[in-house]
Amino acid sequence: MKVRSSLAKLSGQMTKQVLTMAGRDGSSLPGKVAQTIEPNLLADLAAGCRSVVVTGTNGKTMTTALLVKALEQKYPKVLTNASGANMLQGITSTFLTLKKNEQPIAVLEVDEATLPYVTEAVQPEVIVFTNIFRDQADRYGSTEGVLDHLRRGARLAPTATIIANGDLPAFAQLKVNNPVRYYGSTLAKDLPQPSTEKEDDTCPSCGAKLSYSERTYGNLGHYHCEACAFSRPQLDFTLEDVTSVTTHRAVGVVNGTTVELNTGGFYNLYNALAAFAAASHLGVKAQDIVAGLRQVVPLSGRQEVAHIEGKEGTLHLIKNPVGFNQIVQLLALEKDPFSLAILLNDLPADGVDTSWVNEADFESLLQLTDHRPILLGGRRTDVLQDRLSRAGAKAADLKLCDSDEALCRALAQLPTEKVHILPTFTALADLRRELVAKGYIQ
Repeated sequence: MKVRSSLAKLSGQMTKQVLTMAGRDGSSLPGKVAQTIEPNLLADLAAGCRSVVVTGTNGKTMTTALLVKALEQKYPKVLTNASGANMLQGITSTFLTLKKNEQPIAVLEVDEATLPYVTEAVQPEVIVFTNIFRDQADRYGSTEGVLDHLRRGARLAPTATIIANGDLPAFAQLKVNNPVRYYGSTLAKDLPQPSTEKEDDTCPSCGAKLSYSERTYGNLGHYHCEACAFSRPQLDFTLEDVTSVTTHRAVGVVNGTTVELNTGGFYNLYNALAAFAAASHLGVKAQDIVAGLRQVVPLSGRQEVAHIEGKEGTLHLIKNPVGFNQIVQLLALEKDPFSLAILLNDLPADGVDTSWVNEADFESLLQLTDHRPILLGGRRTDVLQDRLSRAGAKAADLKLCDSDEALCRALAQLPTEKVHILPTFTALADLRRELVAKGYIQ
């Protein structure tokens, strides 16, 4: 076994070196090669390392990045899968970068369905549950299916503390033996809710409709059931106030401490709250957490800015109705006129079922565009054309781009200096490669 593990590790590291020399990032293939030789290699690589796992439908990448910077204020070495390769082979690739006898604390973004395999191997100290929204129905089936993955992952690491979003009804009854600490919002008023959003707001205990005294977005908020005793659990970490939210900045108060982010949108304050809770649980002082959070800049495709022939293009990853609608709420804060580009793919990483666009609030998005041209790209421009037409867009305002190169040319011709670009996962990866190749993103 030891010989096989050594061979697997060496093979993975050599694969990484070859990919690096070829100019590729090697975020997943080295781990895949190594696991082919030794399927249980991750457990060997992670032995002796403390680890934190972040999972959930939305917010994994940003929460992980925020938590890494917070922990770096206390711990000299923090290992993370910053590329976002959150499946088993990507996480194995991350641990393959460790030097001999190096034992850092690892902060790992993990895909929901992959969670049980990772927690069994690395035995994390903390598992962060961000949320569960309907996403990739063809892959997960239902939110209950995702919850099953999360529960199994927790049960396979019985000593891990769960840091869960208490504003999500599904997390109030996790049915695990792990210790659980909750975070959530105590805002004084509801936030506006898109009419198209249909997240489940039934009581997990008895099936009756939940009542909300406060609602942030989706089915998150301060809920209770009038038919039984079910209600939101007591919160250990609370977002007590929102001081300021713009398209590129957010400021709020968590447990009496002001936190500042270099990314916009209310939803990112939830991510900061999750990171604050996990870092605090791991012994980082509040002022140090704040200093770490302030260091995080927009990540790849998450409010990242590309400078395109005099245009300022901001990338916003879209993947499901809840996330899409939160981006619409963010764009409503934009003070300057802007144009839009939307790219929809239907590959497995995106979710092959594109019907989610029917519940996304394109109607509110169109109200922000003032009939300026909207660029459409990706594999499913037909779906976008149909959905935008039903939302009220004029056919003359929809401009189809048959390649990323054509999209870049069209972006440069738009009438506004600012452009907001909304791609799905693989469309983002393809477009971003084109933007990097042209020098629009460094």
